[in-house]
Amino acid sequence: MIIRQFKLLNGDDIIAVLQTKNVDNYIIERPVQIIDTLLGQLTFNHWFPLSSQKIFKLYKNRCIQHVPIDADVEHAYTQYILNTKENKQYNFGDNKDLANTLLEKTKEYNRMMEEITDDDYNPPFDPDESDPTIH
Repeated sequence: MIIRQFKLLNGDDIIAVLQTKNVDNYIIERPVQIIDTLLGQLTFNHWFPLSSQKIFKLYKNRCIQHVPIDADVEHAYTQYILNTKENKQYNFGDNKDLANTLLEKTKEYNRMMEEITDDDYNPPFDPDESDPTIH
């Protein structure tokens, strides 16, 4: 099994099992996108998360470079693929549920804002304060 990282023209980094090299494309299996989090960590996300398709054609003219991955990344990739459920069940709520949730969150926010007084924002000003500001 040959697992490689592909850097694409659009900036995506994907890791996938390389099945076949053709003249103008690669046949890859189970690609995952590498996502850089705000905390500087790298995570995996399925390249096409809403599809059960596992085999893809990646055209060479869309790929900048591809390299083999290190053993620890290969282990993490393999674990991610093995731990992913084969038949994902997505829960796409309808618009009415979404609207009700947003309405409840807005009411909760408004209640919280009513509890905050102006004194919380503006502490009292003491004009007789004798501490001079030194620059």
